[in-house]
Amino acid sequence: MPESVAPPRSKWLKGASPDQPTHKVARNFLERRLLSVAYWVARSSEEGDDTVDAMPRLLASSNRAIEAVRAFSGFVDIENWEFLQVRLGEIREVAKEACDIDSIGGPFLRAVSEGAVDAAVCKVADIVSGQCKDTRLQIETLNNQLVADQFGDVIRATVDSVKSSKKGGTKRFGDYARGYFKPIL
Repeated sequence: MPESVAPPRSKWLKGASPDQPTHKVARNFLERRLLSVAYWVARSSEEGDDTVDAMPRLLASSNRAIEAVRAFSGFVDIENWEFLQVRLGEIREVAKEACDIDSIGGPFLRAVSEGAVDAAVCKVADIVSGQCKDTRLQIETLNNQLVADQFGDVIRATVDSVKSSKKGGTKRFGDYARGYFKPIL
């Protein structure tokens, strides 16, 4: 995995200008988004109550990375693009499941920790607790797979593969973005 790098503090890409060449914005954007996923996967796979916030952040960072890879797919080598699509999709699914479990089952876990003795609440809390452990194991497994797949090297190779000679690379980012987002809006 890449070195433990703090994730971007903003969902917006700072320092990007409409006048910059698209390939430079793509390199910066992809690197920051992919490093953020690597950071939050590692953080989410750690034990402890202080990692509870990590799952929603992992979900958000994986969603943003998927969209970044999609937005700049014409700049990324196809092998890296395919790998990233699969891995980021797996990460997003596990993070989404963990967030769903937390939002639905969290109140039951809190009720039990605050001393609720209702048998039904305790039963649901046991089920939720088991599901939380399962998703934690899934995240740990994904983290181990990313380490084995040398995800940090894939990130570096992806960023390094973005060249100005690729489709629209020398085009102003403002023009590229306008053409990319126009069909969406």
